[in-house]
Amino acid sequence: MMAAMRTLGQYIPLKSRKPFLNFNAPRVLFQQNFHASSLMTIPLRSKSGYTKPKENKPEAVDLSDTEVGYKSKTMWELVRASTILYACSFDVVVRNSRKILETSQNILGKRFTAAVLQPTLGAQFTGGENLQELDPIISQLRGGKIGAILDFAVEGDQDTAKPPPKVRTVQEEVVVGDGEKAIDATELDRQRGAMAHVFLFEGKDKCEEHFEIFSECISAAAKQQMQPFAAIKLTALTDHLELGSLSSRIMVAQKLFLDILPEKSYDSQELPAKFMYDNMIQENPLEVISTDALYSKLSENCQKLTKESYSKMLKILDPKNTGFVDYADWIRLIDEGITGHQSWCYEALGIDLLEEPAIQGLKRCEKFCHQLGEQSLELGVITMVDAEQTYLQPGIDSIIRRLQRTFNKDRPIIYNTFQCYLKDTFSRVTVDLVGSQRENRHFGCKFVRGAYITQETALSSDGGPCWGSKQETDNNYNRCLELAISHVPQNASFMVASHNELSVQIATQLIRERQEQLDLAGISMTAYNHVYFAHLYGMADHITNILGQKGYLVYKYLPYGPFFLVLEYLIRRIEENSTMLAGEAVQHERAKIAREIRRRLGL
Repeated sequence: MMAAMRTLGQYIPLKSRKPFLNFNAPRVLFQQNFHASSLMTIPLRSKSGYTKPKENKPEAVDLSDTEVGYKSKTMWELVRASTILYACSFDVVVRNSRKILETSQNILGKRFTAAVLQPTLGAQFTGGENLQELDPIISQLRGGKIGAILDFAVEGDQDTAKPPPKVRTVQEEVVVGDGEKAIDATELDRQRGAMAHVFLFEGKDKCEEHFEIFSECISAAAKQQMQPFAAIKLTALTDHLELGSLSSRIMVAQKLFLDILPEKSYDSQELPAKFMYDNMIQENPLEVISTDALYSKLSENCQKLTKESYSKMLKILDPKNTGFVDYADWIRLIDEGITGHQSWCYEALGIDLLEEPAIQGLKRCEKFCHQLGEQSLELGVITMVDAEQTYLQPGIDSIIRRLQRTFNKDRPIIYNTFQCYLKDTFSRVTVDLVGSQRENRHFGCKFVRGAYITQETALSSDGGPCWGSKQETDNNYNRCLELAISHVPQNASFMVASHNELSVQIATQLIRERQEQLDLAGISMTAYNHVYFAHLYGMADHITNILGQKGYLVYKYLPYGPFFLVLEYLIRRIEENSTMLAGEAVQHERAKIAREIRRRLGL
């Protein structure tokens, strides 16, 4: 059976007449035009400074207009931006930035180093040392119809000098069957090849401190006049090894289901209404299996599965007794059984139960997340959970879905983050959209290209879970945008976090097309009220400014914190974006800045 050859975590069973991925998994297919066509408006927020934007029609954008794009920038700011972006395009500068900083501090002292870097690198990419210093920048952004996403930029220590131990990939270690163990999470080394920041566990007190910081950011964000956002990272709230242990067990459970799907696809007439969209107008894009066949197949692989434990599973998998289940149903079982630490579920599936310290650590993490979710719901703040490495992401995704079932009932409050350089992203987005509609929760996410490609590639011998080229990543990103926009505003809201001009142009075009559909359907709320754009502070300013002037909801990520600690943050951001800084997009941005400087000089 070809399903047994799948690389776990990359391929989710979707169906279509066109192949989804060019691999040896023939049932990894997608029905191109699926989406729910029933529309409804999303209730907006309550306790904060936010007011609902006027319903202006979305306009076409011209990103070549440098006069509009850099209208808010002084000549000095343009020259500074051009110089810094040019310097950051050299790999030798990026790779040695940490040594350059240390040498400057040792020879010239911290005070002189700060005097040079604060008005240059610091002013270009950060907002200040505290929330009070951010006020003038936030006011300036607001004048350009731009919001701010506050990002407390102090990060946990990362010992980059230690040589990483040899590790095995999660894909190589995940196995299924009684008596066989999932990967030992202690072998997951988060430093190998890592350029993106990782939090290393420093104890419960440090997690508590990070929780307080995130809570402060949510409170500060709520004061904004635009829809407020905050960002959190789960590895700041628990030991990453605990997340790794959870993720490996989730992957075992995922593989169980993927390997036992039948070869046949059911015709739509054979399936109950729960597998249809909009009263059977659209087909469910996921492959299904009958509950009887599922029990038979599971029994072959799981010696400890009993009729009693399977009956408990069916209460989660198929509460309406339809007789069929699909991957979205199975994911719900994983969330409630594995992530919910139900020992009967572990035992029935033949998966080793997490050790008690790991269970307690993850429960503490979920407690922090629930408190932040309650605060976000009360204040109307959308809280985005950052994506991390693939061997941690299954656990993170599962925790996020559990949060969304609690807090996204009436409107999107908790956002996941999807990294589109991963081959499985489109499938995961599809499954999440199916699950969110079936469970009457709002889908919410941020789309990024990703920050861990160096590490993910290093941890795999066959190219890993990442697309092999930038073009494939770009295609995947734009495809995810098209899928998500078809669900706005009935049960989806998302953020386009991209500096890529083509992706921005595609997103704005999709928004306008979606608005026309809503107008024909008699829906008064404009679709782009629930599609947001975001860029890093100090980059892609022309895109941000033009989108703001054209009425789109656009934001800047605004880092802040004690200067030298934020400087460490900046170095890590520059390192992780080294490829982008040397790439076409930034070269194109520098060319536009140069054009605007020449225009102002009359040249």
